[in-house]
Amino acid sequence: MAFLCCTYLTVNAQAIDKGFPLGGWYILSLKGNFATRWSFFAETQFRAWKPNKAFFYHEYKGGITYALNKTITSSLGVGHYTTYPIVGDESFASPVTSQELRVWQQFNLSNSLDRLKLEHRFRIEQRYFTTQYRNRFRYRINATVPINKTELVPNTFFVSAYNEVFLNNEPSHFERNRLYIGTGYEFNDQVTLMMGWLNQYDYTIRRAQSKDFIQVNLLLSLSNWSKDRERHPAPVD
Repeated sequence: MAFLCCTYLTVNAQAIDKGFPLGGWYILSLKGNFATRWSFFAETQFRAWKPNKAFFYHEYKGGITYALNKTITSSLGVGHYTTYPIVGDESFASPVTSQELRVWQQFNLSNSLDRLKLEHRFRIEQRYFTTQYRNRFRYRINATVPINKTELVPNTFFVSAYNEVFLNNEPSHFERNRLYIGTGYEFNDQVTLMMGWLNQYDYTIRRAQSKDFIQVNLLLSLSNWSKDRERHPAPVD
């Protein structure tokens, strides 16, 4: 699916709006276990049209995850998402462009090929806006490779990349593609820092737009990661 999406983007490259400056995408993620198979997560994001100004978006979300076994998890989440207009370098300009309440269900499947850690995420979203309701379907493949050690354990540098395709149940069905390439460092069982380049391609029947971001993600864990589960550091959203 990722290869088909890349081909689609190449064919439609002439429709992309170019010349936008590099943006900033900042994430704080929190996770913790409260039972043998159960855990919770919470996350907040802020996005800016430029690296440190013209903030135009924020979101807050959380949920619970159940581990069916070492490689399969199921999650239920809910979040609030707000988008503001781009007005020069002003941050969170008024009036609000969009507000959304979102509920989602997802399954994560993971496996390892030597050092390569792979995670497949399937998500179904119910999106409630002020005047409308939408469904959306997402698939993300995430790859992580530890550098100085064979496993993702404390004091490990790693590289990671993911590609995510967004689809909906209305024409033209394809809505968005998100591609990330970056690196990270796992300080200990509680703190992981990731930083990299992210491209978000948005498509509607009327226009297509591509935007590059520097993404910084701080992941915090309130409890040691279960030794019965694979570790795949990545943003919740």
